Amino acid sequence: MRAAVEAGDRHPSLIKHAAGTRFAANLISSQDLVFDWSWAYLIAIRGHFKLRHFHGPPGARAPHGTVITMVLDAKTRQGEDGGVSNHYPDLARLGPVTTDYRR
Repeated sequence: MRAAVEAGDRHPSLIKHAAGTRFAANLISSQDLVFDWSWAYLIAIRGHFKLRHFHGPPGARAPHGTVITMVLDAKTRQGEDGGVSNHYPDLARLGPVTTDYRR
């Protein structure tokens, strides 16, 4: 919930997660290749987001969309990767899916 609030939506409609390798989590969430096979959680949050703490080149607009994804290291619980888009990832491709919040 804290990530949703920080990204501009105090009342997201859905939060789910699944566990798998960091490599697979990134491939499913953003199609990025991150060659790390440590265990990770992929968390997806549906809402309306505009990243407020964006630092980009002059004139660049802050990323915005309806989905935030986060990849957390399963051992340390630290955020490794993430992003905002309009695509809710197919978490079931990673493994069993847990619904953490639904409004």
